Amino acid sequence: MDMIKDKEIVVPGQVLAKGMDFIPSSATFRDGEDIVASRIGLAQVKGRVIQVIPLTGPYMPEVGDVVIGRIVDMNYNGWEIDIGHHIKPFLTVNDVVPKFKQRSSNFDMARIFNIGDIIRVTIIKAAKNDIKLGTRDRTFGRLNNGILVKIPSVKVPRVIGKKGSMISLLKDFSGCRIFVGKNGWIWISGDSDKELMIEKAVKLIDKEAHKSGLTEKIQRLLGIPEEDIKRMKESLLEENSEESVADEIQKVESALPEEEIQEKKPKAKKTTKKGDKK
Repeated sequence: MDMIKDKEIVVPGQVLAKGMDFIPSSATFRDGEDIVASRIGLAQVKGRVIQVIPLTGPYMPEVGDVVIGRIVDMNYNGWEIDIGHHIKPFLTVNDVVPKFKQRSSNFDMARIFNIGDIIRVTIIKAAKNDIKLGTRDRTFGRLNNGILVKIPSVKVPRVIGKKGSMISLLKDFSGCRIFVGKNGWIWISGDSDKELMIEKAVKLIDKEAHKSGLTEKIQRLLGIPEEDIKRMKESLLEENSEESVADEIQKVESALPEEEIQEKKPKAKKTTKKGDKK
C-alpha cells in the first residue's frame, strides 16, 4: 500500500493513497483503488482517513457561519453587505430593529448601520444564489475602532489553532479584541501598536500556514522570551502525549467486545450494611 506523507503539499489529480484500506475525506475522492486530491493543499492523514486541507479557494458560506462584512449599499428594506463572496447578501431591517421602533417618526436606518460600516453577522440562509444574514445577539453588529485584515478563508482554522490555541495566544499577549470571520475577514481592536503587531502575525500565519514551527515564530513576533517559549512548547508536547495515550486506549477498547472491556475495568467493591450476614 502506497500513501502520501502527512502535511505534504499536494495538487489536484495527485494520487494520495492506493488500496481499499484508506478512506477519502474532504477535498479528496476515490478513483478505483486510488484516493485522489481535488484541491491544492496539505495532505492530512489520520489513521485510515485521508483528506486535504486547502491552501487556496473562495469562501463558501454555510448556515451558522459568523462572518465579518462591509456595508456597500442600503435602502428602506435593509443593507447590502460585502463578505468577500460573489453574492453580496442582504441584511433586512426587520432582523435588526423591532417593527414598532421602525414606525417611530425619528427612525433613521443610517444611525444603525451606514455605508462603509464594518459589521459582524451570521449566515442564516446559504442557497446557491441566495444568501441571507442575521444578528444573533448584542455581540453582533457594528465593529468600531480597529483595523480589518483579510486572509483566504481556508487559512482561518490556522488562525484559530488547535482547541483555540493560536487565537488565545494572539489575544492574551496583545490585549486586543479579535473577531475572526469564517470568510477570512478579521477585525482587530486595541492599542494602535498592538493592532499592527497582530496584523503582522495574521499575515505571517497566512504566508506560512503550511509550515511547521509557525507557533514559535508567532511567539517571537509577540515578544515572548525564549525561556517562556521553550516552557510552553514542553507543556504542549506533554499535553499532546497524554491525549495520544488516551486516543490509543480508546482505539483499543473500540476494537474489543463489550464484555471484554467490562472484564478489564476494575470491579467495584461490595459494601455491606449493618445487620447483613457476611
